[in-house]
Amino acid sequence: MASYNVTIKNFAFSPPQIEIKRGDKVIWTSEDTVAHTVTADGGEFDSGDMVKGDPAFEHTFGTTGEIPYHCDHHGGMRGKVTVKA
Repeated sequence: MASYNVTIKNFAFSPPQIEIKRGDKVIWTSEDTVAHTVTADGGEFDSGDMVKGDPAFEHTFGTTGEIPYHCDHHGGMRGKVTVKA
């Protein structure tokens, strides 16, 4: 199992798209002072509000497929995790 980092900064997820293997973990860390969320479009996960200094949000992916996600507060903030077998 591997871990991958995504930074939330300047109203964007960086990197916006990431490809991982089933069983890997993605860790989102906020560098913005404005609240953001990491919310899967299909409801698989939701970080709740995060700002700079809050604990990182982690999710381990157990199924394959494409999981698009967004920030509930800022509709233009979008990302995607592609999980391979």
